[in-house]
Amino acid sequence: MINKIRDFRYFDSNRFDFIERRVDDNIFKDRVVEIDYKIANKSFVDAYQLILSIKKEYPLRNMSEVNLKEQVVVDALTEIKVREIKAQRPMTWQLQVGGGLISNFYSLPASDLNNYKIATASSVGEIGLYRKTGIRKEDGLEGKPTYTSNAVGIRLAVWYPYQVFVSSVPGASQTNAGLFFRSNVYEPQLSFYTLRMFNVNFGKIVGDIINVKSNQPINSQSDYYTFTLGIRPRIGNVMLNVNAKLISDLAARNYVTVQATLNLALNFSRKFNESERAEIRNTVQQVKNLY
Repeated sequence: MINKIRDFRYFDSNRFDFIERRVDDNIFKDRVVEIDYKIANKSFVDAYQLILSIKKEYPLRNMSEVNLKEQVVVDALTEIKVREIKAQRPMTWQLQVGGGLISNFYSLPASDLNNYKIATASSVGEIGLYRKTGIRKEDGLEGKPTYTSNAVGIRLAVWYPYQVFVSSVPGASQTNAGLFFRSNVYEPQLSFYTLRMFNVNFGKIVGDIINVKSNQPINSQSDYYTFTLGIRPRIGNVMLNVNAKLISDLAARNYVTVQATLNLALNFSRKFNESERAEIRNTVQQVKNLY
C-alpha cells in the first residue's frame, strides 16, 4: 500500500509522511497482536520467528513490549525442551508402601515346633524411601525404555498383633517357647536392594516383644536388632517381598521369623541440574543469530 501512494509524496510530503507513519504503526501493532495470538495458541516456535523478524524489520522502534514477549516465548520453549529431556531420563527416587503377614518367632537353635505352645498371627505394614543406584537402561515394549537399579534407603515396618493363640498339640510345653506381642512393634531399618532382586535390611526393635515362658518383654534390659534377607520379584511397580528375619540381642538370644509383604512402588524425581536449564535457554536464544 505504501508503494502505491509513494508517488504522491511530491504533492504533499507532510501529509504523505503522516499517512506513511500511521500505516506503518498499524502494521507494527497488528504484528504484535499476532505474536499474542501465537503465544495463546502455544505456537511458540512461530511466535519466536515472528518476534525476530519484527526486530529485524523495525530496528529503530521501541521494542520493550516485544522484548517482554520474547522472554515469555524463550521461557516456554526452554520448558518444552526441559520436559523432553527429563522424559528420557530415569526416576532416581522410589517410595514403597505395602503390607503383609509376619509369622511367629522361634528361638535358635531350633527345637521341635510342637513345643511352641503360644504363637502370634500378625500383620505388618511398611513404608520405605529409596535412592536408586547403578541405574541401567533396558529395551522395553514398543520401543519404550525401562530401567533396573539397585537402591539404598530407610524403611519403617509396623507389626500389628492380630491373634494370640494356644497350640492344640497334646502335651505341648513352653520349653524354648516362641515370642509374641500384644501391642504395635516398630522396626526402623536401613535397607538395601542388591543385584536388582535381593533385599538386605538392618533394623532395630522398638516396642515390647513378649517371651512366652517368662511373660516379660525380651527387650526390657537389652536392645534387639534385626537382620532381614529376602527376594523381591516384581511385575511393573508391584513387588512381592519374601524375607527371613533374624532378631538378636547380639549376644546370646536369637530368634527367627518369616515375613511376606506386597508393596506398591512409586517412582519420582528425575535427575536434572539447573545448570542444564541455563544451557538449554542459551541454545534457544542462539536462534536469533540466524536472523
